[in-house]
Amino acid sequence: MTRITIFLVSAFLLFSSSQSFSQLQIGHINTNQLISTMPEADSAQVQLQALNDQLVRTSEELQVDYRQAYVDYEKEVATMSDLVRKTKEDALNDMMTRIQEFSQMSQQEINNKQDELYQPILVKAQNAIQEVADEQGFDYILETGQAQVLTVPKDESLNVMKLVQAKLGIIVK
Repeated sequence: MTRITIFLVSAFLLFSSSQSFSQLQIGHINTNQLISTMPEADSAQVQLQALNDQLVRTSEELQVDYRQAYVDYEKEVATMSDLVRKTKEDALNDMMTRIQEFSQMSQQEINNKQDELYQPILVKAQNAIQEVADEQGFDYILETGQAQVLTVPKDESLNVMKLVQAKLGIIVK
C-alpha cells in the first residue's frame, strides 16, 4: 500500500511541476540592440563624440609641445651645462608625466560621461521591458545580447523587441 501511495504522490508532484513549467511565459530581448534604436542614444553618442574629440585635440597639443621641447633639447644638449641639462630633462619628464595623467583622466571622464548619459536611457528601456512583460503576461524576459543565454528559441513570438520598441514609440524601418 505504501508503494502505491508513494507512486501516486510522486506522479502528482511530477504532473504539478510540469504543469507549472508549461505555463511560464518566457520572452527574450537584446537590450543593447534596443538601446541602439532609441533616439536618446543618438544624442548621447553625439555628446560623447564631441567630448572625445575635444580631449583628443588637447592630448595631441600636449604631445606636439613635448616633441618640440625634446627636439630643442636634442639640438642644445651638447652645449648645455650639467645643471641646465638636468633641468631640461626634468622638465621633459614632467611633461611626459602630465601627458600620461591627462590620458588616464580623459578616459575616466569619458567613462563618467557615458554613464551619466546612458543611465536614464537604460532605465527607460528597463521600464518599458517591465511594462511589456506585465502587459503581455511574461514571467521572465531573458537578455540575449550579453552571452547570458545559451540557446535562443527560433520562435520570434518570444522576442519582445518589437513590443518594447512600440512601447517606447520607436518606429523601425
